[in-house]
This record gives sequence, C-alpha cells and structure tokens, in this order.
Amino acid sequence: MQLEPRTATPCRTVAFSTDGQVLVEANYLGFVTLRDARTGQGLRRFLAQTALVETVRFEARTGLLLLVGAGFEGGRDCGIVKVIDPQTGRRVHELRAHTDDATDVMSLAGERRRVVSVGLDRRVVVSDLGDPGETWAWTGYEDYLNTCAERPRHPGQLAIAGDSPYSYVLDADRRVVVAKLDTPGDTNGLIWSEDGRYLAVGDDAGRLVYFDGSAGFRQAGEARVGGAVKRMVVDPAAPDRALVACYDGRVWSVSRAPGKGAPFVALERRRGMWAINVAATATRLSVPTFFDRACLIARDAQGKAGDDVGPEPHPTYGCNWVAPHPTRDEVAVTHDDGRVRVLVASTGRLLRTFGPDTESLLMGAAWHPRLPLLATVDFHGELLIYDERIGRVVWRKDLGFGPGITVDFDPSGRWLAAGGYTWEARVLALGEDGLPRAIQTLDAPNRGVIKSLTFCGPDRLLVASGDGALVVHDRVGDRFAATRTIRGAPPMELSNGVAASPDGRVAFVVSRDQSLRAFDLASGEPRGVGLAHVRGVKSVHVSSCGNHVVTGAYDRTVMIWDASDLSVRLPPVRMANSGISCVRWKEERVYACSFDGVVSCVDGGTGRLLWHRTATDCANEARS
Repeated sequence: MQLEPRTATPCRTVAFSTDGQVLVEANYLGFVTLRDARTGQGLRRFLAQTALVETVRFEARTGLLLLVGAGFEGGRDCGIVKVIDPQTGRRVHELRAHTDDATDVMSLAGERRRVVSVGLDRRVVVSDLGDPGETWAWTGYEDYLNTCAERPRHPGQLAIAGDSPYSYVLDADRRVVVAKLDTPGDTNGLIWSEDGRYLAVGDDAGRLVYFDGSAGFRQAGEARVGGAVKRMVVDPAAPDRALVACYDGRVWSVSRAPGKGAPFVALERRRGMWAINVAATATRLSVPTFFDRACLIARDAQGKAGDDVGPEPHPTYGCNWVAPHPTRDEVAVTHDDGRVRVLVASTGRLLRTFGPDTESLLMGAAWHPRLPLLATVDFHGELLIYDERIGRVVWRKDLGFGPGITVDFDPSGRWLAAGGYTWEARVLALGEDGLPRAIQTLDAPNRGVIKSLTFCGPDRLLVASGDGALVVHDRVGDRFAATRTIRGAPPMELSNGVAASPDGRVAFVVSRDQSLRAFDLASGEPRGVGLAHVRGVKSVHVSSCGNHVVTGAYDRTVMIWDASDLSVRLPPVRMANSGISCVRWKEERVYACSFDGVVSCVDGGTGRLLWHRTATDCANEARS
C-alpha cells in the first residue's frame, strides 16, 4: 500500500479487532488504515473524518469502529462519535455527543447497546443506540476530559479522568457518582484490576496511583514509570498486568493491582516510535509512530517483544518549527523524520539537511545570534546543538523534562532556554563558544507543561504554560527568577505561544481558547484581545518593526494583525491540510509550517504567497 506523502502524517492511535486478526491505525489527517495483524500488509484505507483522530476502537459486539477526535468547519465532525463499517468506511451512526473535541470512546457491556465518550467540553456522554431517549450526559467534571475505562464485573460502571485534580467513578445505570478520587496532575491513563476492585490512575508525572474500591476507594499504593502516562491497556499475554504507553518513548508493564510486581519496560524505544498509545494481543504489539504506519511487533510465547512485522515504514515530513536565520537568507525547519532542513528563505530551495541524529522527531529550533550554531530539541527531551559548518551535533544532553517542545537563544548569545513536558523550564549558561556550561531549573508558579518560551532581551524570559499562564522570569545575577505570573481575565486556556514586542514592553500570547492577547509587561495588565481564529491558536510572532503580529492556528490558517489594536489586517492565509505548527516574521516575510509538512512564505504586507513546499517535495528530495 503506497501512500501519497501529503496524506502520510504520523499515526496517532491503534487498536486490534476482538479476534486479533486486524490492526486499525489512524493519523493526524483523519485517515484510517486497516492491516492484516499477522503480516502487516495493508487491507484498506479511507478518510474517516476531516481532522486528527484521538481514539479508535473496535466495538466488540458488532466489529464496527468507534472513532473520535478533533472536528473542523461546519460541525460535521466536531464533538461527533463516529460508528464506522471498517469494510467500507461508511458511517453507520453519527452520535452528536459533544460541543468540543471528543478524546476517548468505548462501548459498555450489557444488554443495551451503549457507547461512552468523553471530551474537552467536560462532558461524559453515555449514548444509547437502541433508544436515544435513554442517553445520559454527566457534566460534573471540572476541566478537559481525556480518557475513560469500563469497570469489570460491575455493570454500567466506569472511571473517567482528565486535567482536573480529580478522577471519578460513575454508574451509568443509576446515573450517579460512585467515587471522587484525589488525583492531582493531568491524567491520561486508567486501568482496572481483573475483578474490578482496584483502579490505577496514571498521570503526566509518570505516577500510577491505586485506589481500592472495596475500601471506599482509599489510596492503596503507587508505582512509577519513566515518563508521562498515556494509554493503558490490558496485556492479553499476562492478563493480571497492563501495558502503559509512556512519554519516555517506551511501553511499560505494570500490575493491575497494587503490590503484585514492580513495573518494567516491556518495549524499548525504536526509531520513530511515539508511545502515546498502545494496543496488544497475545502475539502482537502495536504502537503509533512518526512514520506513515504504526509499529507492529511480534511477541514470543512469553509475550516478549521481538521483530517488527510487515513492510518497512516510511518517514513522514510533518513540520514542527520554522526558524529564520538572524542575518542570512536562510530558514531552518524541523521535521517528524528527525531532520532539520535549511532552505533559501527567499525561494524555498533546499540548501542542506542536518540529521537524523535522534530516534524521535525534532521540535523547537533557534539559531545562535552570532555563532554558526543551531539548537533544537527532540521528543525524548534531548537538546541538540548543531555546528552548521560541519552539519553535525557538537553538544547534546537529555534535559530530563520528557518530550521537548521549545528552545530559544537570548539576543546576546549568553543564554539558551528550553522547555518540555514538565512545569519547569531550563536555562543554560553558554560559554564563549556558544556551548552550555551550566544548567538552571527555573521556578514553576505555572501548573502546566512548557508550550513556548522566548527571550525578551538578554535579561528576561517569557514562558507560556499549558495551564494558561504566562510566567515572566527576570535575570538576577547569573540566575533567572519568576517575578510575575499573568493569567488574564477571563483566564487563558492552555497558552500555546508567546512573543514579545521589539521594545520589550508587550507580550503577545495565543491559546486554545482561540484568542490572541496582549499584556503590558510592566504592570501585567491586559492591553487587548483579538478573536478571529475558529480553533485553538498555536503560534505567534511579532514583526521587527513592532507594528504587526502573525498567528497560526489549528484551523489551518495564518492571520496577520495590527499590533496596536489586535485587528486583523488581511484575509486568513490558508495553505495546509493540518494545523499550523509555527509562524515567524522576518523583515517583510512571514514563514509558516504545518503538521502535514507544508512550509510557506508570504508577503507580510499583502498576504501574497511567495513560495510553498509540501511533504511530497521532501519525499522526492529523499529519493533523489
């Protein structure tokens, strides 16, 4: 099955059919692929929805697919649970359950055919397919919902968890809350013991907490894995244990009940493997990747992971960051295949390529202001510094914050900042050669992961956090200290990007609530709010003259704003089939890249497209 590179974005979620014969995988663009689980050969592929798929599962009683994820224009997919015939790709049901992205879905056992879904609208919806009038929606959750899990041997009961400090056990038959559990930290993992007595809740700190349902759901134990806990599934090869997809790039095995054996690594890192999800049979493992298909791995009689099965996967060329060179006509772009591609900024022509020097993808990137160095960070949390004269890594270190997201040099070249999947950013003091000499872990008045950071002059660092905070760190001697935390009114939701005005007086912040906000950095007071994007805003930058702001969003558009009043100057610029991952403004040009591998350059004054590259260009260059 040969895939067109523009449709081959990273695989995000996987599941096996009830009989273990078919593997289903779904990607960022909404494409679903079915494979023979024995051989890995493709069976069929179809577009299931118009944006990324968060979760896909087989419905046990029918063999149909249950699918949820992000939505897009027109409301056809936003908040909709899709029930799909895997043989044809045809939608059998559309369950209008949510008003925002749905994140997880499962079927409930029992005589009635019921489907449970949770979403970012904080709702748990138990849809009754036989009698829609019996559908139940629970709205008592405090934040985004991420996951759900059915309780064995307790008909109608389930656990739900997300970004709130609490997880809940619900009874869908009696329509009541059975238990409210204290689980601080963003939570994406849930698993019950075989008898339904214990519930294990896994969070972004790599902690699993066990609760005893026979003792009023009191805490009964803890376990630790190597990074943020994502999907947890029962291991058919060892039913008393669960497999945990973990953001250290590995799959762990943990006991489903406390005190029944220590966690251990069941699957080590493999090139391109993205441990955001996992599926298993007694003879196969599957894990999403940054390639054009999921890992499919054979297991031996004891359940140990062996060789990859099926055709060799091909790289995908999604783009994560664009970094114009401070003085030359060049722009660097980081990609899902672990490479940095340096382009001619005025034409888009490929100049040279760095890497791959990592088993993962590359995220943020920044050029040193004076020296021939480029810093980037990978999704395992390793900071890499390239010497562009030789095209090789000259310094690297795992910074211990899980998946890396963002990096920036200060204008003097004395400091390098980096942030990732923990609350604490890092600032590295640099020597005369531009390489790190010391590392400081910053204060964390925020309570979310570091989504973006930027220096505001040599003595101030701005940090945007996943909990909606903008944290200002000022240099005191040879260290940086948090001096102000700004949240806005109403509070921002998940601050994705931050940029500073050239004079350092104003911070511009974009967030999931679709807003662009301006704050006075001296007082912390808001200076304005711009609303024009129709999905969360991912990236922001300011023109060198300070008069204009550019934003890129998950609605696939780039917008150019007037910095003085946050009014939109030009019609939205659309050039991609996926969300805009990064925007940057240099001189009169705006550079943008997207998750599906599009890199574009537009005239900042007119919005006119100057050049455009896609994933197909990268694939053709790789073949040549």
